[in-house]
Amino acid sequence: MFGFGNIAAAAAGIARILFLIFLRSSLDFFTKGSAAP
Repeated sequence: MFGFGNIAAAAAGIARILFLIFLRSSLDFFTKGSAAP
């Protein structure tokens, strides 16, 4: 059970980074236009 908090914090940080990357890519997609491949 030792270190479970650290694992949870690391997982939350990774999830946050992945969400930010997804959000940025989606914003770039909508900014460039859906017509572009």
